[in-house]
Amino acid sequence: MNAVTPATAEALADAVGTVLDAGETDWERRVEEHRRLAERFSWDRIAGEHLDHYRKVIACASR
Repeated sequence: MNAVTPATAEALADAVGTVLDAGETDWERRVEEHRRLAERFSWDRIAGEHLDHYRKVIACASR
């Protein structure tokens, strides 16, 4: 979906119409994609990946 041009009522109305016309299946697909992205970029996951990298660096430095 494209962004809506700021301060353009007609573009906003068209965008809202597009969302309403998309149907439940498209909406569910978008919600699922947002959920996957939120999980991929969660702070818990980011922190875990950083810890993994630090552990690898420490392991290499200890050799």
